[in-house]
Amino acid sequence: MKVLVPLDFSKEAEKALEKYDVEKRIVKAGKCWKVIIDTAEEEGVDMIVMTERGSGAVAEIGDALGSCAEKVARHARNPVLIVR
Repeated sequence: MKVLVPLDFSKEAEKALEKYDVEKRIVKAGKCWKVIIDTAEEEGVDMIVMTERGSGAVAEIGDALGSCAEKVARHARNPVLIVR
């Protein structure tokens, strides 16, 4: 199974990746949700796994998801798993 895991460059994300045999790392610039969706399609991934908020996101009261995670969940053709 090919899984796309967008990283927020946090130490926690890097530690989590140490446990797994990562085949490829891709670094791209642009609107986060668009880059994630485009990369998932280009790489033929089976699922996108991401956190509900990046490390730099500012939450407003009542927000359930960060704007990037919400847009990925709404627009991706791939299944999206959002974790806390």
